[in-house]
Parts: sequence; structure tokens; C-alpha cells
Amino acid sequence: FVASQGNIARVLVLIPESSVVRAVVFNALGQEVTRVLDDVRLPKGSATITWDGRSRDGVPVSTGIYFYRFEFTTSAGNRVTRHLKFAVIR
Repeated sequence: FVASQGNIARVLVLIPESSVVRAVVFNALGQEVTRVLDDVRLPKGSATITWDGRSRDGVPVSTGIYFYRFEFTTSAGNRVTRHLKFAVIR
């Protein structure tokens, strides 16, 4: 689920168990725009991940299609990956 307000995009994710989470935003060319979370341990349950619509350099991104990639590392050491497509409209 992605909700946006102004320049901010919020994603609600469900985490099956306490996990190390990485959330990365990519542009339509597959280039990494920024890392919203970089190997942060989050507890089991729901979490809202917020992105301010800026690149890692602090520059607002242009209108276009973007992708979130979420990676969770389980207690067994397995990495689970999920992708989400969304649009930025300025």
C-alpha cells in the first residue's frame, strides 16, 4: 500500500517476524535513487516506511515511475524480497 501526500510517500509493510529490513527506491531504468532503510532491525508487525521524494543527494526526483524494493532477512537467515511500483507526479 502506497499513500502519498505532497512530496512524501508512505508504504505500509507487514513484517512476519523481527527482521533486518532494507528499503530501496529505484527509477524506471533500474538505477538506485536512494535507500530509505539500510539494514534496520524492525519488530514483527506492521511498519510505515516514509520516503521524502528525494534522491540520496537530497534532490527532489522528477515525475515518473519508481519502484520500492523491500528485503527482509529472517531469523533463519533467509532473504525475502518484495517489489512495489508507484508513480511520482509533480
